[in-house]
Amino acid sequence: MAYNPYDFSFSLRKEFHKKVLFIIRIVLLIFICMNLVLKFLVFPTRITSEAMEPGLPKNSFILVAPNYSSWNISIFDRTFERGSVVYLNPLIEDDLPFYKKAVNFLVSFFTFQQYRVFVPDNKISGNPSLRRVVGIPGDSIYMKDYVVYIKPAGEKHFLTEFELTPKMYEVLHPTDSKCPANIGIPSQLDEIVLGEDEYFILADDRGTSVDSRLYGSIEKSKIGGKALLLYFPVSAFGVL
Repeated sequence: MAYNPYDFSFSLRKEFHKKVLFIIRIVLLIFICMNLVLKFLVFPTRITSEAMEPGLPKNSFILVAPNYSSWNISIFDRTFERGSVVYLNPLIEDDLPFYKKAVNFLVSFFTFQQYRVFVPDNKISGNPSLRRVVGIPGDSIYMKDYVVYIKPAGEKHFLTEFELTPKMYEVLHPTDSKCPANIGIPSQLDEIVLGEDEYFILADDRGTSVDSRLYGSIEKSKIGGKALLLYFPVSAFGVL
């Protein structure tokens, strides 16, 4: 009959328990460090809609640098130029009871900020989304045939969004889109002037997606981060 030395030796059991506790501490430390990195430095996200096609296809993965402009700490305050792809926080705050928020926190922690159990009922403005910055504070803008015309602050003439952005991007009109046209997304907008903390954001699929044409310009605090890199699929790898 085989004997387990741990059944007879208190010192061996004590040493074993120390090793187990040490491993648990190391695992928790790794989880905490990774969550801190994902919370404050950079986090991955999967594109779950066709709103940013063709440049950012559905089911692609990108890296996002979080934005915490309300903290008034420069390292966490991102700059959003025209053409930047941004990660929008839910436009409607979660109105969840404490226990649901606690469950969401734990699930988010152990899945490295990727999943939540309880999500808002409003699927349009209650979930995060990716959109492109077209207008920045001080801009005068209007839209014609899904193209935005911009007069920057202090300038005299309007130029198209494509003439003012530092990086080129492609947009889809209803004739190009995979969804039916005439679903209530306007192709024309009268001139507006953006305030000092207002951004006008649009999807690249102009015919089907919900954006500032419906819910108006947004404050910087609603922008949860700036997309930096598309890393999957590898064939589409590139800096954003």
